[in-house]
Amino acid sequence: MTEHLNDYNKILADLLNLDVEILDEDKALLLLNSLPKDYDHLSTTLMYGKDTIKFDDVSNALVNNEYRKRDMQAHGDSGEALSVRGRSENRKNSSNRGRSNSKGRGASTSSRVAKDECTYCREKGHWKKDCPKKRGKDSFKANIVHFDDDDSNLALLGSC
Repeated sequence: MTEHLNDYNKILADLLNLDVEILDEDKALLLLNSLPKDYDHLSTTLMYGKDTIKFDDVSNALVNNEYRKRDMQAHGDSGEALSVRGRSENRKNSSNRGRSNSKGRGASTSSRVAKDECTYCREKGHWKKDCPKKRGKDSFKANIVHFDDDDSNLALLGSC
């Protein structure tokens, strides 16, 4: 890439010696269009990434991209450096590897309990919401309020 940039700068210098003036944005676009197909993604990003494009920005981006490629070739792929591995609390028990320790909600209870069995007392014939053991002896209480007034009679009944 450095050789390509040097050749391009020589051509620009020759044109400048011939009094041909090229705008900075045109220099940048001509440079991007002169790149090989390997740089299509980078050139598209540079062209459409900003409202205006500058020659210095394009040449710096190309040089930086070249350094990055060389660094990756010299040091190998950096994907392994980005991977993270966690440790389980019980590393000796390898039989649970890949399985969740959570019990979940509802699935384990419904598989052990029949449809007409109470999940509170495990007796058949009623459900938990109607369980007499859960409600206790005083499950049905009533509050009565009687209000006497000369003009009207009012009685309120509440149930718990």
